[in-house]
Amino acid sequence: MENIIRHFDKYLPLGDNEKEALTSRLIERKLKRKQYLLQEGEICRYFSYVVEGCINLQITLTTSFLDVTLRV
Repeated sequence: MENIIRHFDKYLPLGDNEKEALTSRLIERKLKRKQYLLQEGEICRYFSYVVEGCINLQITLTTSFLDVTLRV
């Protein structure tokens, strides 16, 4: 969790109380290769911060006349 605190400090220096408040709300989650951050149909209710590696993003929009898949 120190990585995200250092990242914030680069742009907005945080006091000790602010760092404590931020870290008390953080949850570290490790994903295995090919593991999904969200499953289809789940609603994302949080922010994610990648410390190491990368994540693929795929968004599919479907209407009655158009299917669009965006891969980033």
